[in-house]
Amino acid sequence: MDSQFDTIQKYQRSIPVDIRGLASALGLDLYEIPMADSISGTLSRKGRRFYIQVNSKHHENRKRFTIAHEIAHFLLHADLIVSEVVDDALYRSPQMPSPYESQANAYAAELLMPRNLVADRYDQLMRAGEPQVVARMAQDFGVSQQAMSIRLSNVRQVEMRWA
Repeated sequence: MDSQFDTIQKYQRSIPVDIRGLASALGLDLYEIPMADSISGTLSRKGRRFYIQVNSKHHENRKRFTIAHEIAHFLLHADLIVSEVVDDALYRSPQMPSPYESQANAYAAELLMPRNLVADRYDQLMRAGEPQVVARMAQDFGVSQQAMSIRLSNVRQVEMRWA
């Protein structure tokens, strides 16, 4: 039986990361349902079972980040979830203190934009002279340009510290 880490690595071998497949492989049921625009998604618990609901009215990139964010809550904070975590459009939840939301956001970025794949793709595009690197990478990874820009700056800062 694979560990959660092994399962995650299997889904992070190519871009875009199949985040819906990862949720399923981790045993999470996923439902896309219409919600208020101010709600991005929820992670709910019924007994020992967890499920994600994502706002079907949101853009695909937002849905992908929401799914990754809820997976992150499941992996990092499952023991804190009594029944449900509702994340608003800014990925804040009244049920989770802000440090937990920050952790979920950071881990969601790592799930969707693995450091090694981001660095490799960045290098490829720079060598090819791509004029719109952030936009192209956002498209390739299935995330917003804002999310990619933040992730790129984090990856490049880490690389510079190790250089």
